[in-house]
Amino acid sequence: MYHCLFLVKDLMEFGKKMLSKSEIETKNPQQIKILFWSVFASSKGCRNRVKIVLKLRDGPHNTNQLSDELGLDYNVVKRHLLILKMHNLILTIGNMYAAPYFLSPILESNEKIFDEMVTKSKNCK
Repeated sequence: MYHCLFLVKDLMEFGKKMLSKSEIETKNPQQIKILFWSVFASSKGCRNRVKIVLKLRDGPHNTNQLSDELGLDYNVVKRHLLILKMHNLILTIGNMYAAPYFLSPILESNEKIFDEMVTKSKNCK
């Protein structure tokens, strides 16, 4: 029961932070490109972040699942998830152990820009 109350509270907070689809679509595409290039192409660890995003496209995963499926150290995955979350590119509900991560609406609505950036970048392949 105690965990259920926290989950409901987290879901309510999650709903407040969500942007509507129209708010996301009106964001400047140039700003999105700059964000994607800085997070996925021009920094150390960009390959791992791209792998994580591609895996999250298949569905929600927790840190341990991503670590096992990608063959990366748990702490490495945890660090990259933190970076992606700081840039609002992924979401999670709650701070519980094994909480699943999802793609954010910003990333979902700009998948073409993401794919284009990954294709053009020499660092992320």
